[in-house]
Amino acid sequence: MLGLIDMAYSYDLKDEAQAKEYLDRIGIEYRFQCYNENSPDGCHRLGSFLETVLKDWQKAFAVFQFNCSKNKHGPSCFKVGIFNLAGKGCDMNQSKAFESFERGCEYRDGPSCHNYALMHQEGKTKDKKIDFKKVEENLTKGCSYGDAHSCFRLSALYLKGEKDVPQNKELAFKYAVISCERDNPYACANVSRMYKLGDGVEKNEEQAIRYKQIATNLYNSAKEKPILSGNEW
Repeated sequence: MLGLIDMAYSYDLKDEAQAKEYLDRIGIEYRFQCYNENSPDGCHRLGSFLETVLKDWQKAFAVFQFNCSKNKHGPSCFKVGIFNLAGKGCDMNQSKAFESFERGCEYRDGPSCHNYALMHQEGKTKDKKIDFKKVEENLTKGCSYGDAHSCFRLSALYLKGEKDVPQNKELAFKYAVISCERDNPYACANVSRMYKLGDGVEKNEEQAIRYKQIATNLYNSAKEKPILSGNEW
């Protein structure tokens, strides 16, 4: 990838012809990585290039689909699911999206597990049933694979409790901390709130202030207005 960055310096990207030549060369490089080097990451980069730069959604969908099926690349399975939900480069198909997120989760992709869990939570499954045990199971997987959103939603699930998933404020606190450590400001705000109230953890005003500041810093770095009520579940 460094070679591509170095390549950019040899072009005047404000010049339309040179910018086009540069993009053509990037496309060639990504295609080589995907189809000659058989690189799953290269294929995923090619799909992203086709989607975001060339806006060729049908070709992007085909590349993501190929990379999911042939290379078992979880992030590409996630993209297939997103495309299926939106009808982007393909026909809208909720059932295929569900299958793609399931497959991506099997390939240890956290965002796929997150969306697979949400579809169980909303009853957007083959049998149309809401299953909170499946929600818990797949959010746990997503969190273990590094997805901060999965950790945050798992915390919310344990904080409230649902059918077949009893309330567990200690676990709610545990997963809020994990999500916060992965830079989720809403989770940090909730950790602050839980320390302040002694909810799932012993009251600690000093820690409540500390996590509130962490949340504020994360909001500011994202140029978003801080919302520190702790109610963003």
